[in-house]
Amino acid sequence: MRAATLWEDTAAHPPAAQAGLPSSSRKLDLKRRCWRMSLRQQGLLGWLLPDPIDVAIAAYVAACEADDEGRAAAWAELRARGATCADYVARSERHLASEVGSTRRNASRLLATFVREAPPPPDDCAALAAFCAARADDAPSAEHALRALADVVEAARRGTGEGGAAAAAAAALCLFGDGAVRAPAFPRAARERFFDAQRAVLDGKAAELAAAASNEGAARFARGVAAAVDGERDPRCLLRALGAARGCGRAADTIGWGDAGAAAGLAAALSPYFPVSFVAPARNPHGVTAVGLREALRAALTAAPELASEALDLALECLRDTGASPDEIGEALTLAARAAEVCPEASLEATAEELMKAVAAVASMAPAPAAAAAQRLAARAWHRRVACARGLRIAARAATASP
Repeated sequence: MRAATLWEDTAAHPPAAQAGLPSSSRKLDLKRRCWRMSLRQQGLLGWLLPDPIDVAIAAYVAACEADDEGRAAAWAELRARGATCADYVARSERHLASEVGSTRRNASRLLATFVREAPPPPDDCAALAAFCAARADDAPSAEHALRALADVVEAARRGTGEGGAAAAAAAALCLFGDGAVRAPAFPRAARERFFDAQRAVLDGKAAELAAAASNEGAARFARGVAAAVDGERDPRCLLRALGAARGCGRAADTIGWGDAGAAAGLAAALSPYFPVSFVAPARNPHGVTAVGLREALRAALTAAPELASEALDLALECLRDTGASPDEIGEALTLAARAAEVCPEASLEATAEELMKAVAAVASMAPAPAAAAAQRLAARAWHRRVACARGLRIAARAATASP
């Protein structure tokens, strides 16, 4: 091809001597033809040789799960070539859409590595968060996609002013948006990461939460947490989910609920876990205990006054249960005591008389210390928040004390 092209150039531009041109013109014409040939050769070589960034990406996603060294070498090449997160997103489609699960997993792993090691500018974070969230529904990709999503939110927070808060808010909404990310379908490790990311968002700045909430208040956050925690059975994930629920209640104190039914919906998602029934394994390598789960559930159910009102009803229902064990009765009394300190006066007054009767009934069947505590509790002024909370604490301690 190059020979034919050179022949055509020579035919179109015959030697200067034949055209009667002076010697200086012949030299200039020769330089021009050599320059054109060089450009053609460079273009042909550029077309034949693959892009080094594409080669490094392909090497990374093709590495087997145990080949950490191969992935590290490919990543070093990408950094040496100056590849950015935007470069990878533009080139990643065929790898993320591969029919091979390990390829998709490595492609998402590389996405998370780019976000962590070469963070995007805050202005790109909203679009990148949506891109990461779209990967989270794929089981092989979920864990790394969620890690990337959490890091995108953190990168957005580095922005300044209203623009930074808006970018962080838009990125954060990908974790709570109307079932856009379906946590129950994730593998366990991905669910843990997902709940950690939710909690990190809800423990963030008030300006970000307000920007994300718009006119919805904490309702969208509550719906997202409720949908994610619903049906969770792994205690490690549940502990993290309860932390996210607690963060949601605290956020509501800052920005309001927006929707009157949001708190009730979140409490309904948490209520199946009360009272906590969990026996830690003998070795318990993860350190999750029944005491820790109970405390996390109480903290979530009393994180906001609206949640505490629902918690009072939940405790009352448990106290009415004639089949409740002494441990469950003690847990119900402890929850009621905590909720009484937080819930609105109106909610406390509405349930005080019924709660008092229920406490007296269960305490009469309990050991002597609990029965005595119930008599003292019945004499208290239930319409006063402090007296009610103090009485419930006394009853809770008595119900769990040894006879």
